Amino acid sequence: MSSSSGYSGNQQGFGSLGLLLIGVILLIGGIGVYVFTQRPTSQPASTESSTATTSTGTSTSPGGIPGGANGGTTTGTAASTNIVKITSVGMQLTVPDSLKDLTYALKPVAGGATEVTFSTKTLAGRVPSCAADQGSGAFQTVTRGPGSYPGPANPSRGALLKQYDSYYFAYTLPTGPCAKGLSVENQNLLNSLAQDFSGALPSVTALL
Repeated sequence: MSSSSGYSGNQQGFGSLGLLLIGVILLIGGIGVYVFTQRPTSQPASTESSTATTSTGTSTSPGGIPGGANGGTTTGTAASTNIVKITSVGMQLTVPDSLKDLTYALKPVAGGATEVTFSTKTLAGRVPSCAADQGSGAFQTVTRGPGSYPGPANPSRGALLKQYDSYYFAYTLPTGPCAKGLSVENQNLLNSLAQDFSGALPSVTALL
């Protein structure tokens, strides 16, 4: 009888201990769940990037003729650029998107030089007399001449852009407007494109 009663006491002791252990485990688990659900969550970062090149300044060529259309000062922002290659004269230049439809015409001149006149399809479509093959073109004329640049500069020779071993590139300002009596809209377009072209002149280089 006495041994049976001792066994029963042991069972009750183990039962109480088991319940206590289960309670502790549940408590620890509950604390763990609470801590886990309250921690800050991480979200992927949203990234935006934009690239713009802004140039402000005065460009004057070695020949002394201002590089800009309005007193030699050019200011602007270029989001992207386009390389225009003119294989006939071994020349290339980098222009902004406003001039990506650039057109040109070639004209042999005295002394073995070649003049390149410029316009755009958009401008010529709105003002036919501003086409590249009309007179002096809408923008500056770039000349490839043989030998060394015959300085000092004067309007007939233009201003030196680049001198190479056996030839040079120079440019001249238009002798007159490609059209007269333009609407305000077309005149503004011409002025804007001419200024953009002036800003592109320093990029004139031998064809790579």
